[in-house]
Amino acid sequence: MVSEILRTLLQLSEPVGIIWIGLLLLTLRPLRRRPRRIDGLAGALWLLWSVVTCSPLAGMLVGRLEAPWTSVRLADLPECDAIISLGGGVEPLPLEPAGIHLKDAGDRLTATLTAARARPAAPVVFGGGHYVSHDGRQLPAADALRDWLEASGLVTQPVFSLGLCGDTHDEAVRTAALCEEQGWKRVMLVTSAYHMARSKAVFETAGVTVEPLPCNFMSPANRLIGARGRLSLPGNGGLNLYAFWLHEVVGERVYRWRGWIR
Repeated sequence: MVSEILRTLLQLSEPVGIIWIGLLLLTLRPLRRRPRRIDGLAGALWLLWSVVTCSPLAGMLVGRLEAPWTSVRLADLPECDAIISLGGGVEPLPLEPAGIHLKDAGDRLTATLTAARARPAAPVVFGGGHYVSHDGRQLPAADALRDWLEASGLVTQPVFSLGLCGDTHDEAVRTAALCEEQGWKRVMLVTSAYHMARSKAVFETAGVTVEPLPCNFMSPANRLIGARGRLSLPGNGGLNLYAFWLHEVVGERVYRWRGWIR
Protein backbone atom coordinates (compact mmCIF):
# COMPACT_ATOMS: atom_id res chain seq x y z
CA MET A 1 0.00 0.00 0.00
CA VAL A 2 2.74 2.45 0.95
CA SER A 3 4.70 1.52 -2.16
CA GLU A 4 1.68 2.17 -4.36
CA ILE A 5 1.11 5.58 -2.77
CA LEU A 6 4.75 6.54 -3.22
CA ARG A 7 4.69 5.34 -6.83
CA THR A 8 1.56 7.40 -7.49
CA LEU A 9 3.05 10.52 -5.90
CA LEU A 10 6.23 10.06 -7.90
CA GLN A 11 4.27 9.76 -11.15
CA LEU A 12 2.23 12.86 -10.37
CA SER A 13 5.43 14.79 -9.59
CA GLU A 14 6.74 14.26 -13.10
CA PRO A 15 6.20 17.12 -15.60
CA VAL A 16 3.27 15.35 -17.25
CA GLY A 17 1.52 14.93 -13.88
CA ILE A 18 2.29 18.46 -12.72
CA ILE A 19 0.79 19.96 -15.89
CA TRP A 20 -2.28 17.75 -15.52
CA ILE A 21 -2.86 18.83 -11.91
CA GLY A 22 -2.16 22.48 -12.73
CA LEU A 23 -4.68 22.55 -15.56
CA LEU A 24 -7.26 20.82 -13.38
CA LEU A 25 -6.81 23.36 -10.55
CA LEU A 26 -6.93 26.24 -13.03
CA THR A 27 -10.19 24.87 -14.42
CA LEU A 28 -11.84 24.34 -11.03
CA ARG A 29 -10.65 27.45 -9.23
CA PRO A 30 -13.50 30.01 -9.04
CA LEU A 31 -12.19 33.40 -10.11
CA ARG A 32 -15.08 35.85 -10.61
CA ARG A 33 -13.07 38.37 -12.56
CA ARG A 34 -11.46 35.82 -14.84
CA PRO A 35 -12.99 35.86 -18.35
CA ARG A 36 -15.10 32.84 -19.19
CA ARG A 37 -12.96 32.13 -22.24
CA ILE A 38 -10.00 31.52 -19.95
CA ASP A 39 -12.06 29.01 -17.97
CA GLY A 40 -13.07 27.30 -21.19
CA LEU A 41 -9.53 27.24 -22.52
CA ALA A 42 -8.16 25.76 -19.30
CA GLY A 43 -10.88 23.12 -19.27
CA ALA A 44 -10.30 22.22 -22.91
CA LEU A 45 -6.56 21.90 -22.37
CA TRP A 46 -7.07 19.72 -19.29
CA LEU A 47 -9.49 17.48 -21.20
CA LEU A 48 -7.10 17.13 -24.15
CA TRP A 49 -4.17 16.42 -21.80
CA SER A 50 -6.26 13.83 -19.95
CA VAL A 51 -7.37 12.07 -23.13
CA VAL A 52 -3.81 11.82 -24.46
CA THR A 53 -2.00 10.94 -21.23
CA CYS A 54 -4.62 9.06 -19.19
CA SER A 55 -6.85 7.23 -21.65
CA PRO A 56 -6.12 4.28 -23.97
CA LEU A 57 -6.87 6.42 -27.06
CA ALA A 58 -3.25 6.93 -28.16
CA GLY A 59 -2.52 3.23 -27.84
CA MET A 60 -5.64 2.40 -29.84
CA LEU A 61 -4.61 4.79 -32.63
CA VAL A 62 -1.15 3.23 -32.88
CA GLY A 63 -2.74 -0.20 -32.71
CA ARG A 64 -4.76 0.62 -35.83
CA LEU A 65 -1.52 1.40 -37.70
CA GLU A 66 0.00 -1.88 -36.52
CA ALA A 67 -3.07 -4.07 -37.10
CA PRO A 68 -2.35 -5.02 -40.76
CA TRP A 69 1.04 -6.45 -39.79
CA THR A 70 0.38 -8.53 -36.68
CA SER A 71 0.10 -11.79 -38.62
CA VAL A 72 3.37 -11.39 -40.56
CA ARG A 73 6.01 -13.99 -39.69
CA LEU A 74 9.59 -14.14 -40.92
CA ALA A 75 9.36 -17.85 -41.73
CA ASP A 76 6.43 -17.19 -44.08
CA LEU A 77 8.18 -14.54 -46.19
CA PRO A 78 9.54 -15.56 -49.60
CA GLU A 79 13.23 -15.42 -50.46
CA CYS A 80 14.54 -11.88 -50.93
CA ASP A 81 17.67 -10.52 -52.54
CA ALA A 82 18.51 -8.18 -49.65
CA ILE A 83 17.35 -7.05 -46.21
CA ILE A 84 16.70 -3.31 -45.86
CA SER A 85 16.75 -1.95 -42.31
CA LEU A 86 15.37 1.57 -41.98
CA GLY A 87 17.11 4.00 -39.65
CA GLY A 88 15.96 5.57 -36.41
CA GLY A 89 16.66 2.75 -33.98
CA VAL A 90 20.41 2.95 -33.44
CA GLU A 91 23.06 5.63 -33.09
CA PRO A 92 26.82 5.36 -32.57
CA LEU A 93 27.99 5.97 -29.00
CA PRO A 94 31.63 5.22 -28.12
CA LEU A 95 30.85 5.24 -24.37
CA GLU A 96 28.73 2.10 -24.78
CA PRO A 97 30.62 -1.22 -24.57
CA ALA A 98 29.24 -2.19 -27.99
CA GLY A 99 29.87 1.27 -29.43
CA ILE A 100 26.19 1.74 -30.32
CA HIS A 101 23.09 2.95 -28.48
CA LEU A 102 19.65 1.42 -29.06
CA LYS A 103 16.86 4.01 -29.15
CA ASP A 104 13.07 3.60 -29.03
CA ALA A 105 13.08 1.79 -32.38
CA GLY A 106 16.04 -0.43 -31.48
CA ASP A 107 13.94 -3.49 -32.33
CA ARG A 108 14.69 -2.67 -35.96
CA LEU A 109 18.27 -3.79 -35.38
CA THR A 110 17.38 -6.99 -33.54
CA ALA A 111 14.79 -7.84 -36.21
CA THR A 112 17.37 -7.21 -38.92
CA LEU A 113 19.91 -9.45 -37.21
CA THR A 114 17.29 -12.17 -36.81
CA ALA A 115 16.38 -11.94 -40.49
CA ALA A 116 20.04 -11.94 -41.52
CA ARG A 117 20.76 -15.10 -39.53
CA ALA A 118 17.70 -16.77 -41.05
CA ARG A 119 18.54 -15.64 -44.60
CA PRO A 120 22.38 -15.72 -44.74
CA ALA A 121 22.44 -15.31 -48.53
CA ALA A 122 20.71 -11.91 -48.40
CA PRO A 123 22.97 -8.85 -47.95
CA VAL A 124 22.03 -6.36 -45.22
CA VAL A 125 21.44 -2.69 -46.05
CA PHE A 126 21.20 0.04 -43.40
CA GLY A 127 19.46 3.37 -43.83
CA GLY A 128 19.26 6.28 -41.41
CA GLY A 129 20.09 9.88 -40.74
CA HIS A 130 23.21 11.47 -39.30
CA TYR A 131 25.09 11.81 -36.07
CA VAL A 132 27.46 14.61 -35.06
CA SER A 133 31.06 13.62 -34.34
CA HIS A 134 33.16 15.24 -31.62
CA ASP A 135 34.73 17.54 -34.21
CA GLY A 136 31.31 18.75 -35.36
CA ARG A 137 30.99 16.77 -38.59
CA GLN A 138 27.66 15.25 -39.66
CA LEU A 139 28.30 11.59 -40.45
CA PRO A 140 25.90 8.90 -41.73
CA ALA A 141 24.68 6.70 -38.89
CA ALA A 142 24.30 3.87 -41.41
CA ASP A 143 28.05 3.91 -42.08
CA ALA A 144 28.85 3.47 -38.40
CA LEU A 145 26.26 0.72 -38.05
CA ARG A 146 27.63 -1.08 -41.10
CA ASP A 147 31.16 -0.92 -39.70
CA TRP A 148 29.98 -2.19 -36.31
CA LEU A 149 28.08 -5.13 -37.82
CA GLU A 150 30.98 -6.12 -40.07
CA ALA A 151 33.36 -6.05 -37.10
CA SER A 152 30.98 -7.92 -34.79
CA GLY A 153 30.98 -11.16 -36.75
CA LEU A 154 27.25 -11.55 -36.13
CA VAL A 155 26.50 -11.99 -39.83
CA THR A 156 28.45 -13.44 -42.74
CA GLN A 157 26.83 -11.67 -45.69
CA PRO A 158 27.87 -8.31 -47.16
CA VAL A 159 26.62 -5.18 -45.39
CA PHE A 160 25.78 -1.96 -47.24
CA SER A 161 25.05 1.60 -46.14
CA LEU A 162 22.61 3.95 -47.85
CA GLY A 163 24.65 6.88 -46.59
CA LEU A 164 23.08 10.03 -45.18
CA CYS A 165 19.29 9.94 -45.67
CA GLY A 166 16.97 12.75 -44.65
CA ASP A 167 13.78 10.70 -44.52
CA THR A 168 12.10 7.47 -45.61
CA HIS A 169 11.75 8.80 -49.16
CA ASP A 170 15.53 9.22 -49.37
CA GLU A 171 15.97 5.66 -48.13
CA ALA A 172 13.55 4.40 -50.78
CA VAL A 173 15.22 6.29 -53.65
CA ARG A 174 18.70 5.15 -52.63
CA THR A 175 17.50 1.59 -52.22
CA ALA A 176 16.01 1.68 -55.72
CA ALA A 177 19.37 2.81 -57.12
CA LEU A 178 21.20 0.09 -55.17
CA CYS A 179 18.75 -2.56 -56.39
CA GLU A 180 19.40 -1.53 -59.98
CA GLU A 181 23.15 -1.57 -59.41
CA GLN A 182 23.14 -4.99 -57.70
CA GLY A 183 20.41 -6.57 -59.79
CA TRP A 184 18.10 -7.13 -56.82
CA LYS A 185 14.46 -7.81 -57.66
CA ARG A 186 12.85 -8.15 -54.22
CA VAL A 187 13.94 -6.92 -50.77
CA MET A 188 12.79 -7.53 -47.22
CA LEU A 189 11.83 -4.25 -45.55
CA VAL A 190 12.41 -4.02 -41.79
CA THR A 191 10.85 -1.17 -39.84
CA SER A 192 8.46 -0.42 -36.98
CA ALA A 193 4.97 -1.83 -37.49
CA TYR A 194 3.32 1.59 -37.09
CA HIS A 195 5.66 2.95 -39.81
CA MET A 196 5.32 0.03 -42.23
CA ALA A 197 2.31 1.14 -44.31
CA ARG A 198 3.92 4.46 -45.30
CA SER A 199 7.33 2.87 -45.78
CA LYS A 200 6.03 0.09 -48.00
CA ALA A 201 4.04 2.57 -50.09
CA VAL A 202 6.95 4.94 -50.66
CA PHE A 203 9.35 2.09 -51.52
CA GLU A 204 6.90 0.65 -54.03
CA THR A 205 6.35 4.08 -55.56
CA ALA A 206 10.12 4.34 -55.97
CA GLY A 207 10.04 1.05 -57.89
CA VAL A 208 11.22 -1.36 -55.18
CA THR A 209 9.35 -4.63 -54.64
CA VAL A 210 9.28 -5.28 -50.89
CA GLU A 211 8.27 -7.99 -48.45
CA PRO A 212 7.45 -6.32 -45.09
CA LEU A 213 8.99 -7.56 -41.85
CA PRO A 214 7.35 -5.42 -39.14
CA CYS A 215 8.83 -5.07 -35.67
CA ASN A 216 8.86 -2.67 -32.71
CA PHE A 217 5.16 -3.08 -31.90
CA MET A 218 4.29 -0.23 -29.54
CA SER A 219 0.56 -0.36 -28.82
CA PRO A 220 -0.51 -1.93 -25.49
CA ALA A 221 -2.86 -4.26 -27.36
CA ASN A 222 0.12 -5.86 -29.10
CA ARG A 223 2.39 -6.04 -26.05
CA LEU A 224 2.26 -8.22 -22.93
CA ILE A 225 2.00 -5.40 -20.42
CA GLY A 226 -1.47 -5.96 -18.93
CA ALA A 227 -4.06 -3.36 -17.89
CA ARG A 228 -4.86 -2.61 -21.52
CA GLY A 229 -7.69 -0.27 -22.39
CA ARG A 230 -8.00 1.34 -18.95
CA LEU A 231 -7.75 4.85 -17.60
CA SER A 232 -4.56 5.63 -15.73
CA LEU A 233 -2.62 8.43 -14.15
CA PRO A 234 -1.00 10.80 -16.65
CA GLY A 235 2.29 9.57 -18.06
CA ASN A 236 4.72 9.97 -20.93
CA GLY A 237 3.58 6.75 -22.61
CA GLY A 238 0.44 8.27 -24.08
CA LEU A 239 2.34 11.30 -25.34
CA ASN A 240 4.91 9.10 -27.09
CA LEU A 241 2.26 6.92 -28.71
CA TYR A 242 0.28 9.95 -29.85
CA ALA A 243 3.44 11.43 -31.36
CA PHE A 244 4.11 8.18 -33.29
CA TRP A 245 0.54 8.16 -34.62
CA LEU A 246 0.50 11.84 -35.54
CA HIS A 247 3.87 11.59 -37.30
CA GLU A 248 2.59 8.77 -39.50
CA VAL A 249 -0.79 10.33 -40.27
CA VAL A 250 0.71 13.70 -41.21
CA GLY A 251 3.66 12.05 -42.95
CA GLU A 252 1.40 9.94 -45.15
CA ARG A 253 -0.54 13.01 -46.29
CA VAL A 254 2.61 15.01 -46.95
CA TYR A 255 4.13 12.12 -48.94
CA ARG A 256 1.01 11.87 -51.08
CA TRP A 257 0.99 15.64 -51.62
CA ARG A 258 4.63 15.51 -52.76
CA GLY A 259 3.97 12.57 -55.07
CA TRP A 260 6.16 10.17 -53.10
CA ILE A 261 3.21 7.82 -52.55
CA ARG A 262 0.73 6.92 -55.24
